[in-house]
Amino acid sequence: MSNMIPSGNYHIRNVQYPNRYISLSGNQFVGHDTANTFCVDVKDVVPHLATLKEDGSGLYLTLDVDVGLSGVDSCEIANSMKLQDHKVLGKKKPETLQLSSSDGKQFEIMIQGVNEVAYLQDDNNGSHIYVGPAPESGKRQYWKFEKA
Repeated sequence: MSNMIPSGNYHIRNVQYPNRYISLSGNQFVGHDTANTFCVDVKDVVPHLATLKEDGSGLYLTLDVDVGLSGVDSCEIANSMKLQDHKVLGKKKPETLQLSSSDGKQFEIMIQGVNEVAYLQDDNNGSHIYVGPAPESGKRQYWKFEKA
């Protein structure tokens, strides 16, 4: 049995900051006290792959990460960009994401094969959702998918 959620409409709530939902602000997704509805379209149950489309705008939740940089010095990359440059963005083109979970209740949102997750910066309304290595403490990288 898979720990993957079924396709459907959901509100996505942060585990560490339960008053914060993923919400669209401009072209970025932020933590907000008002929940947006997302259409989750499961593409493959076994590896937990899905697209997440925000209902109101029709924009897909995407993770702004640099992939395919093999052969490039990682220190050079780290020096040329800040972690804060990597945010969760709304785009017209869908991105298939991995919803990683061991219990089927709390999920990390990530790109398959990339060791970076979407995590909420803090508990402030409108707080940025960044993409990077999972925080070492707390549960701000975990999200609950609640039926809308």
